[in-house]
Amino acid sequence: MVKGGVFKVVFIMLLAALMPGCGISQESSGDKFNKMKANTTPAERAAFQTEMMTGALALDEKQIEKIGAVNLAYAEQVDDIRKSVDSRRKKFRKVWELQEEKDREIKAVLTGAQYEKYLINKEEMRARPKEKRRKKL
Repeated sequence: MVKGGVFKVVFIMLLAALMPGCGISQESSGDKFNKMKANTTPAERAAFQTEMMTGALALDEKQIEKIGAVNLAYAEQVDDIRKSVDSRRKKFRKVWELQEEKDREIKAVLTGAQYEKYLINKEEMRARPKEKRRKKL
């Protein structure tokens, strides 16, 4: 698919879903993941992340296996942090540090172009909640 083609299709689908009066409401993959993570195991979350990355980054079989293992390892660690009695701030800091480690491992598996696309996708996912908060104000 053409560079950015997946995102253009998703963007157009989101625009169509958000058009006034159309009566269609669809959740973005980020919304689905946020709802899902509260009620799933680390293995299920890792499988979901791997599936999303496979489609968005056109991973080959070796990459899928390696990325799946990385996603599972970090999903389990994040689950342990979330269940801990630490403060929210401390949990956030630990998860942030884990994400940086995970990004380094993912970078070692992906090609340069795939990693750039991964970073772009990640930044877009982070921007979505900010946009929603702005719209509410």
